[in-house]
Amino acid sequence: MSNPRPATAPTTQQAAAITARGVSVVVSSGAGCGKTHVLTERYVSHLASDGVGVGEVVAITFTDRAAREMRGRIRAVIARRREAEPAGPWAGHLRDLETAPIQTIHSFCGNLLRQYSVAAGLDPRFDVLEEVLADNLRADALRETLHSLLTSESPAGIDLRELIVLYGWSTTQNAIRELMRESDFAAWDLWLKRSPKEIAAHWLDDERAALLPVWVDYLLAASPKVAHLVNLFQSVPCVGPEMQANVARVLEGLPQLASAPDLAAAIKDLCECAKVGRERATAWPDADVYEIVKDAMSDFRGDLPSRFELFLSEPDGVETAAAVGQRFLRVAWAVAEAYQQRKARAGVMDFQDMLVMGRDLVRDNPDVQADLQSRYRYLLLDEMQDTDPVQMELIKGLCGVGIEHEKLFAVGDAKQSIYRFRGADVSLFEGLRDSVPPAGRLQLTLNFRSQPDVLKFVNALCSRRFVGYEPLEASHPQLHTLPCTEFLWAVPSADDGPKESADDRRVREADAIARRIVAILNKGEERVFDPETRALRAARPGDIALLFRSMSNVGIYEAALRRHGLDYYLVGGRAFFAQQEIYDLLNLLRTLENPDDSIALAGTLRSPFGCLSDEALLLIGIRREGLWNGLGNADVRATLPDDQRARAVRIHGLIEKWRGLKDRLSITRLIGMAVADTGYDAALQFEILGDRKLANLWKLMEVARSFDRSGLFGLPDFIARLADSVANQPREEEAATQPDNADVIKIMSIHQAKGLEFPVVLVPDIAAAGRGGRHGSARWDRRLGCLAAPPTDDDPPPFPNFPHRLGLAVEAVAEWHEELRVLYVASTRARDLLVLSAGLSAVGKFLSNSLPGGEFVWQILNFLIAFGVISVLFALIFKYLPDRKIEWREVWLGAAVTSLLFSLGKIGIGIWL
Repeated sequence: MSNPRPATAPTTQQAAAITARGVSVVVSSGAGCGKTHVLTERYVSHLASDGVGVGEVVAITFTDRAAREMRGRIRAVIARRREAEPAGPWAGHLRDLETAPIQTIHSFCGNLLRQYSVAAGLDPRFDVLEEVLADNLRADALRETLHSLLTSESPAGIDLRELIVLYGWSTTQNAIRELMRESDFAAWDLWLKRSPKEIAAHWLDDERAALLPVWVDYLLAASPKVAHLVNLFQSVPCVGPEMQANVARVLEGLPQLASAPDLAAAIKDLCECAKVGRERATAWPDADVYEIVKDAMSDFRGDLPSRFELFLSEPDGVETAAAVGQRFLRVAWAVAEAYQQRKARAGVMDFQDMLVMGRDLVRDNPDVQADLQSRYRYLLLDEMQDTDPVQMELIKGLCGVGIEHEKLFAVGDAKQSIYRFRGADVSLFEGLRDSVPPAGRLQLTLNFRSQPDVLKFVNALCSRRFVGYEPLEASHPQLHTLPCTEFLWAVPSADDGPKESADDRRVREADAIARRIVAILNKGEERVFDPETRALRAARPGDIALLFRSMSNVGIYEAALRRHGLDYYLVGGRAFFAQQEIYDLLNLLRTLENPDDSIALAGTLRSPFGCLSDEALLLIGIRREGLWNGLGNADVRATLPDDQRARAVRIHGLIEKWRGLKDRLSITRLIGMAVADTGYDAALQFEILGDRKLANLWKLMEVARSFDRSGLFGLPDFIARLADSVANQPREEEAATQPDNADVIKIMSIHQAKGLEFPVVLVPDIAAAGRGGRHGSARWDRRLGCLAAPPTDDDPPPFPNFPHRLGLAVEAVAEWHEELRVLYVASTRARDLLVLSAGLSAVGKFLSNSLPGGEFVWQILNFLIAFGVISVLFALIFKYLPDRKIEWREVWLGAAVTSLLFSLGKIGIGIWL
């Protein structure tokens, strides 16, 4: 923690959290407020004050890095205590620390299952499948189970055939694959026990009513057309009495829609109020403002009714949609069971299994539960805002009645819950905090990270949107007078047309970011606090981080940094399976399995493995005998250019050699031999981004090594898994290429930056849409159940789209809330400078959204400023002219003409530029 004023003792808030006893404690800790320090000191305080050993205190985190950091901090504190108190128990605590339960929740569950393997019905020697192997086993189970169900007379077989009639084979298979990712047998069982009529009533009555209030809040803040009109009505002065009354009715009526007795009538009334009325342009300050407001009201009237269609319609046939959803669940259940059986036969489990089986062990076995509750006196938990329902059930089982007393100490921050895509549910943390007595609801708000001006911006940004927001307080005064928060709007030039694409805007924005970084580095302004020298210094490349919501378009920003000569380090990245080196390896392995696969062979020959030219490929491939036979034909090779002939002979011989060994060597050794024989790794290093390409190659070889270690799969399975990953592009980071402490710009996702801090943070593309969710033909929602969408090619559809649209609305609200939290996390990573950036589509549109009158008002302001300055100059000139009587009319006229020419010239120069 790089604090300009290092703390020698805990703050009042920290001391309260460390010393609280007699009650379970749930701490809400703001970003940069020292929660890891509090957890460490709380752990040591239990050893010092409560008569327990390290084996009786469980400390659980949610990442390996956090677990290592916590163990290291605890070790350092205990070591200092041992030196200060040689006769105390600290030497024993230090000796036992290596076996103490300070670990991730997955590791904790794995240890539980091994300790209680008999009660859990497991072989204690079970292995844990890496995710890529679990995906492969899951894909096998999906394929084989669906094929067997096609001819089965079981309920799942009948369901599958009905689904194929409705959706087709491919769509049904993809939907089942997505449901498998959310497999939860207990929740599925409850849902399948309900009748379609009960499910339909639940959707139409309970869930729709619960959604309406949050939907209204969402529209007011996040719906462009609704929020735009609200902003205009709040910021633009209305001078017409009738229009003033209508504006007031809209502003008052929109938040009250959720409680309106007649929702349809209330919406109709608001749309009537959002009309220009008899006063028209006279109700507004000028004609330009009137046109802006008129367009906004028109958009509002067209948008508002459609936004509430979900709440106004009473669709028939919703029971059919519920029944189709249950069909999907029954088929997915059969596939999930087959997947479980395959793992059981192989003596392996995946990461989710460890959580579920650990939860079941504690929940369903009273003896085990009693043993654990007596063994573990205290339970310390970090990052509780990222907990999912299974983890929360496990935690409550470990606490038992202790959750009402003093066993539990949990730290989290609802504002930093950004792992919803992994199943995290922030409401669980909020519910846990509400469940403890008021004395146990503590908070940490004193920030040790950021400059006060950064915190002022964060507080202003978040206080309006986060319910019960606890403002961050600065622990030190402002250290410099330079701006700590900037907005970098990359606006189009006059040459950029109205049909500019999103990528074009990103290219423009990326260039603006690179230029701003160059300026920061070259100006030499002392804006960065150095914790070593305890003084301000100029920014260095290693101080700067670019944090992205999504890494999908990061290549555009990398290119801009390279153009401006800026060195950088890409931390991860999403598109590992989209890299050319991955395609090369896949093509090679496909060729070794089947050299008659002409597409794979052509890719191999054209890659650095073969180094053949396009001309050589054409001369070989146009032969009737095919590409592989042509490559092996000496007469065909004789037609190649001299420099290509030897290459063709060489790669043909190597492929023959590798094919002869592929069934005898491990996958890793086979790939290693191909790389060594061709110098493929050396060739990669001479390409653009060669270091990263080489790192990706080694990472893929690690994946192959995991396949080899498992003993469950062979080369065909590896090829199938790799091909599926290339086709579907799962989230997988590219390999790292430099050490974390290199003095270069860091590029990473906001999720990767969580828990880190940087002197200078730039957040690009803040106007981009969020991740969104999976919206296939069927998806699982914990609250709504299995939501089936009607087939897209049926007209009319066999059942209404209501459940699907309900799910989309719930997803939109949840996504919006998470976007706010992601922005909070990104903004609070900055210590000394925060830059928020976006590429805007048009200057006029931006100005019209932020300043009434837009560009017109801006030009008027320019004119008035010029007029004032030039008037003073003219007055001085006239005053000191000899024998010249001042005619003020001439002064004003001359100044006006000159100012007008100045303004027109400025506009002309701007257009020309």
